[in-house]
Amino acid sequence: GPKREAQRIQKEVIQRIAAGDLGMLEKKNNPFSHYCNEWLNYHMPLKCKASTQSDYHSIVKNHLSKAPFYKKPVDEITEDDIEKYLTGKRRKLAKSTCVHIKNAMSNSFKRAVKARVIKTNPCKGAEIPEGKDDAKVLAEPYNEQEITQLLEAFRGSRHYPFVFFLCRTGVRVGEAIALQWDDLDLDGRKASINKGIVRGQISTPKNGKAREIDLTPALVSELRKIQRIAAGDLGMLEKKNNP
Repeated sequence: GPKREAQRIQKEVIQRIAAGDLGMLEKKNNPFSHYCNEWLNYHMPLKCKASTQSDYHSIVKNHLSKAPFYKKPVDEITEDDIEKYLTGKRRKLAKSTCVHIKNAMSNSFKRAVKARVIKTNPCKGAEIPEGKDDAKVLAEPYNEQEITQLLEAFRGSRHYPFVFFLCRTGVRVGEAIALQWDDLDLDGRKASINKGIVRGQISTPKNGKAREIDLTPALVSELRKIQRIAAGDLGMLEKKNNP
């Protein structure tokens, strides 16, 4: 009867609590949007740089918030739903963008798994279809003749030292802009690349690790020339308040 059924359920709940499974108690039928926003606003900022945070906010705003399952109960979303969504996106977007979208979805579902609302992450087995643009294109760096032509085009310009530095070191533009004189050891012909500027904000290098690079004698000579003019950093190359 009802009493025996209640006792059975009570026993099952006690067993699940003892086993650490609180899913029965925590399940609230929250939609995917709940876990997506929880990850986006509370967990993602703890692990991502400012530029990456901005990317993920754009992904949620422009893509996930318009997904057919955004308001759907998270425990009703299947791997097939995810794969169909990614396939549709892949028809219009580059694979790299779809990878970022999938990462945002997967991290959102992880919040639901952690809350024991779902047992598995439906993104785990979902695949992003291959496309025509997936063949990797090998970068073709400038050869010495092309570099010489580039430097000649800038010679006499106030940007010449900056372009010369880029050509002779291979650092990223944002890393070069962020350089200060304290980062340079002209006597030892070394430079410490420990930060970069991304979207107007100072951040760590792209891989999160500082590195030391060698400076050629010609580059050191060029830097010594502008050192007598500039003070404190390489601001003469990226002078503010330009007309």
